[in-house]
Amino acid sequence: MATKYRALLFKCDLLAANNTALKSYSIDIEFLDIENKTWGKLVTGIETKKGLLALAYEIPVRLAKEEVITRLVRDCMSEGSLPMFRIVKSNEKETLTISEAPAIFFDEEKLEIVIDFQKLWLLDPSLYIKKESALIIASPFYLYDFQKEFLGLQEENTVLIDLTKQQADDFKKATEKFEHQLKELHEHLDEHEETESLLKQSLENSLNEIANLKEQFNSSFKDDNSDEFNQLIKTLEAKTNEIESLLEKLNKQNEQMLGLQEEIEILKSSEENKDELTIRIKELENLVVSYEEKTAILQYNLEEKNQEIEILKKEISILKNDTSEADKLKEVLLEKTNIIEGFQKTQNVLEEEKQLILLEVEKAKNDLQNQQNAIDDLVEKVKTSQQLVSEKNNEIATLAQNTAVKEIEISKLETKVTEIQSYVDAENPNKLDAKKVYSSIINDIAIADAEMDTSRFKMANISLNLKATVEKGPEGTLFGLVDFESAKDINAAAISDISIDIVPNTTAVKTENSVPNIIGLTETAARKIITNYGLKLDVIYQPTDNPNFIKGQAIKQIPEAGAALTPGQEVLVIFAKPLKN
Repeated sequence: MATKYRALLFKCDLLAANNTALKSYSIDIEFLDIENKTWGKLVTGIETKKGLLALAYEIPVRLAKEEVITRLVRDCMSEGSLPMFRIVKSNEKETLTISEAPAIFFDEEKLEIVIDFQKLWLLDPSLYIKKESALIIASPFYLYDFQKEFLGLQEENTVLIDLTKQQADDFKKATEKFEHQLKELHEHLDEHEETESLLKQSLENSLNEIANLKEQFNSSFKDDNSDEFNQLIKTLEAKTNEIESLLEKLNKQNEQMLGLQEEIEILKSSEENKDELTIRIKELENLVVSYEEKTAILQYNLEEKNQEIEILKKEISILKNDTSEADKLKEVLLEKTNIIEGFQKTQNVLEEEKQLILLEVEKAKNDLQNQQNAIDDLVEKVKTSQQLVSEKNNEIATLAQNTAVKEIEISKLETKVTEIQSYVDAENPNKLDAKKVYSSIINDIAIADAEMDTSRFKMANISLNLKATVEKGPEGTLFGLVDFESAKDINAAAISDISIDIVPNTTAVKTENSVPNIIGLTETAARKIITNYGLKLDVIYQPTDNPNFIKGQAIKQIPEAGAALTPGQEVLVIFAKPLKN
């Protein structure tokens, strides 16, 4: 078959991943040594022009000893086998396979075999496909948009993972700082609570002393009904009410401080924290410190007030002996009244500041919730990106699996072509195998019998008389059929009369589970039988100069007769046609 072909034409159109032409790309052509199952370099360092390859390789008649691979190629073609080639990237330690599944054509005019790797697109390195000891770096499909999207998702996923990790580290640091600040704030509140308790006790003591003073004053001046005396009593009662009111406000303030302390404890147990929250807590801490300073001032003022009450008691004692001092005492009481009113205003300001602190705490809690929502959104986005990456990985695996299936189909087709070519080049083309003569006649009769199913006639016993030469072949008896012209050149003694009687086989059962025998039939007859069996017919006409093959006669079928049948299966049948001169 292939001995007449003396040249190989290698073709390829190699493009970059983004579907643009390559300025320059160096490749090697390798040949597969079937016997040793190894690849050998036939041609190396081929520089493509704009990604195009068109290399004609002549097979010389005589070869030097060192041209081992070329010799293997020539021997393979001489044996009637179809050589297998692949192209790889040049000058690489690891085998980077561009393609090993070319389309093969036979140019009868130029007597050369065309090995066409067709159009290929290089892959991004991250999408290389591992196959045994090599990497597949190109694809017969355009995947640039897919590659771009896949790499973008990978990069986005990496950024999100890094961002999440950084957020976690920042969160941990901020949490530690937040807990430390809350601990200090809690200690300040405990100290403030103790101070406030002492202040409250001091107010209660002052209130008791004023009550005692009032009682003593009444017992000493119980018969005095002067206006100045009555006014002094009213003033003492007013001061008593003011101190009681101040004590009541102090109790309320203590309750609010307890509420603030609970809010801080809630914040302390929260796991969410950020830098903004740390700043807010610092501001709250400063407000608490300011509140403690103002409380200290309040305590100082109360101590002064206690001292003034002591002075007032002394003045009342003097008043017992000297009523002329009443006017002075009135002035003193009026002055002290103004001081207490100022103290009440200060207390109101402290109350307002406390409310502001509570608002700041509430705002800090809202900020914490917002930041937690942002983290949840980020985690959800990471999960979505990971799911997209997983889907793209599945698509790549499916594509690799489809490529492997196509390679298997190509390998099977190459095997079929080799079998067909071997049959065409069979020796002793002027002789016919006796078994093929018998089966051809039987098949023709079976077809004729099938076509007469609706006829008024039917076939009975059939007798045939053939004149042929008979001899022993390597695989059995060979018939040389003789016609009038060929009989002139043959010794009559060498011609035998062959009688064949054909009778119907009443015991035969039609097997529907195996492929029927089509050899020797025309395309019309073969198509009818194939269709009746629920199969599909694929027709190829093979040029041949073998005189034993009749024009339009089936000379080869794949799969062979008797093979397992699958409904809808395709049967490849090769029919003979004259060889053009």
